[in-house]
Amino acid sequence: MTKRFGSLVALDDTGAAQQTRTQPLFNMAGDPVTEKPVRIGAVWYFVSFAGRIYPLEAGPRQAAMKPTWWLTSDAERKAGWRPGGLQQLAVDTQRSRLYAIMHRGGVETHKDPGKDVWVFDLSTQRRVQQFALKNMATSIQLSSDAQPLLYSIFVDSTDLDIYDAATGKLLRFVEHVGTTPTIMVTP
Repeated sequence: MTKRFGSLVALDDTGAAQQTRTQPLFNMAGDPVTEKPVRIGAVWYFVSFAGRIYPLEAGPRQAAMKPTWWLTSDAERKAGWRPGGLQQLAVDTQRSRLYAIMHRGGVETHKDPGKDVWVFDLSTQRRVQQFALKNMATSIQLSSDAQPLLYSIFVDSTDLDIYDAATGKLLRFVEHVGTTPTIMVTP
């Protein structure tokens, strides 16, 4: 079983690097974790290929894994439901909500697009909403305003879909935002 150790690097007052090793954080051989977490405050939310959420609380001198939890039930995992895409997670920091692109497929489909978005309350770790996108998505992102928008894009398209994040209703789309769009960043 391959496990990876985490490493924290901090600079002291003189600019010298201080490195601290943590205990293994993820089981990379059994259920790999994607490299694109989302963050609320000091907690980074990583997702595994199978759909387990790993909340990592990272401070300036130490990191600690909080209890992990699943995006899916046992029955949903048996039915093949898992997160997918290139940027499969987004967060609403004001409401403490996690959004995930979901699809059905095997472990090798972790980068495949999906049309389903599942929304989770991070305080209860329960799904509170789900909706279907009009088009396939490989990446999602949320705006950070009081009534957030959900942005959705597919790597083989040049168009950006914009949804009401609270209802999942398609509001509009923007044509030709780029060639092979993969990652979206919002302020």
